[in-house]
Amino acid sequence: MSREFVQLHGILLKIIPYAENDSLLQLLTAEKGKVIIFAKKSSTNNKSNSYSQPFAYSKFELISRGHGMMVYSGSQMIEYFPELRQSPYAMAAGEYFCEVSTFVPENIDNPNEYLSLLLNSLYLLTGRKSKNIDIKVIKLVFEIAFLQLSGLMPDPKECSSCGNKPDYWHFDEGFLCENCAEKLHLSEIHKVDKNMFAAIDHIMTVNGVRRYSFTMNSESLKSLIYLSEQYMKYRLEAELKTLNVYKSLIN
Repeated sequence: MSREFVQLHGILLKIIPYAENDSLLQLLTAEKGKVIIFAKKSSTNNKSNSYSQPFAYSKFELISRGHGMMVYSGSQMIEYFPELRQSPYAMAAGEYFCEVSTFVPENIDNPNEYLSLLLNSLYLLTGRKSKNIDIKVIKLVFEIAFLQLSGLMPDPKECSSCGNKPDYWHFDEGFLCENCAEKLHLSEIHKVDKNMFAAIDHIMTVNGVRRYSFTMNSESLKSLIYLSEQYMKYRLEAELKTLNVYKSLIN
């Protein structure tokens, strides 16, 4: 059987027990997006398993044997974020980002954008660049940017039904103006103020770490954080355990 050696750069998202002592590793990679690789216990029971450190960004050495599954043969850590272990809030947020990343769609054209979003968010959680960025803001930006990359975030500039200026958010219909929102049940629409729309637009149009830099009043921020969380759960159709842990700490 022919063998091909492959290098992927990414972060371990999940370890799935397999067979007796072997494992399946779910990675988010720059080259292929979300992948699952096979790892024998003998191949990971050495110094090359630094990839398993929380939030470690590593280069993975893999062997592709032509049957679709890549096999782990070694790794080299490139970067990791030890500061996150020193803060339960940052740790919980980072674990939440990784759980959300397990929902990256299959066969995507922009895998590096997902990985960059995750790495930038983890980096900012460390406080190395700026200690003035609130963890709640980092989480909010990650959520909206992730949903945008996945094609799930509506255009905040216009009503998705008629093109007028929007005032409300409906999780199925998108952003709606007052006239279009009146046609729907009151319990299904959420009021969005101009500050919230401005923040969403900023996150969706600015790239890199600059997208985390914006200001808004506390009430608007609180409302947008709530809506972003609810919309994430609605779109992913999942109850995210790490989100519950994060909220229990942050509250």
